[in-house]
Amino acid sequence: MPLHFCGYSNFRIFALKIHQMQNHIFTLGESVLDIIFERGRVVVSTPGGAMLNTAVSLGRMRCNVSLISELSDDLCGNLILGFLRANGVKTDFMTVHPTGKTAVAMAFLNEQKEAEYDFYRSEPLLSAPFPAPEFAMDDLLLFGSFYSLNAKNRDKVLKITSKARKNGTWVLYDPNIRKAHCPLSEREKEWILENIALSDIVRGSDEDFENIFATTDLSTIYNMVQKRGCRHLFLTKGAQGAFYKNGDREFHVAAKPLQPISTIGAGDTFNAGILYGIAQQLPSFPSLDKLLSVNAEKIMEIASEMAAEVCMSDENYIHSCKEKSGDLIL
Repeated sequence: MPLHFCGYSNFRIFALKIHQMQNHIFTLGESVLDIIFERGRVVVSTPGGAMLNTAVSLGRMRCNVSLISELSDDLCGNLILGFLRANGVKTDFMTVHPTGKTAVAMAFLNEQKEAEYDFYRSEPLLSAPFPAPEFAMDDLLLFGSFYSLNAKNRDKVLKITSKARKNGTWVLYDPNIRKAHCPLSEREKEWILENIALSDIVRGSDEDFENIFATTDLSTIYNMVQKRGCRHLFLTKGAQGAFYKNGDREFHVAAKPLQPISTIGAGDTFNAGILYGIAQQLPSFPSLDKLLSVNAEKIMEIASEMAAEVCMSDENYIHSCKEKSGDLIL
């Protein structure tokens, strides 16, 4: 089945027939309240966290999406829960701790509209149970960020990703390693490689791989990823565009020239585009390998355009969509 396009803001996005979206998409990671500063002044405050950002974009596209995360029973936590539900994200697998404080991230934009972060959190003294979904064949799971490298989360991450793979769910890993996380410990490097081995797809930025492998070269990164058993790599390089590699098969999509308002959430929205394109197309293909061999370039095009849209707003996610005649329109 070919990929279809319809109008979306100033560019195009996949047309989505609601009845076609049967796959359940899960994202696993942190939930925080972002407070964004520019030139010393607060610009906006909004729910954030890499996997939350992806889930919200997917929820706004009317996908069947759930966020697996945790927060505390406080004002910030309740704000985030209400925001998720209002934007179409299911919260059945959100753990709400009775103590502690929901994490707050202070994001400081530089002249290039890129963010540096300070994080503030108070760990719960009492932890609530952490539910795991009943994954199904051809569901999709995105995980990653530093949440997956935190020792207190590691057992939960391994339990959920292993269960997903056992049940035939496709797994996408985004390392999302920033300069603030470096230098990485030997244990953290080992866990990154373990995360790659648990995944069917790896999507990372040039900054991620510079911090992990000390290189931004596509072939070198792919060889490191492929050695761990993962065959599909998406690499984003900002103004240089996006790249896909599987063995000898490579695609490149140029970046759209723009003057960003904020780059926060751009990579997370790129992930949403990948997940959306795969979920739409999986019923028409016998395997993920076959799907990506046919449609990886087209999926990358739309993911890139979605990421560009996010750069032109102070939100971390795509704009809200409205349903009309079965398609999504702005």
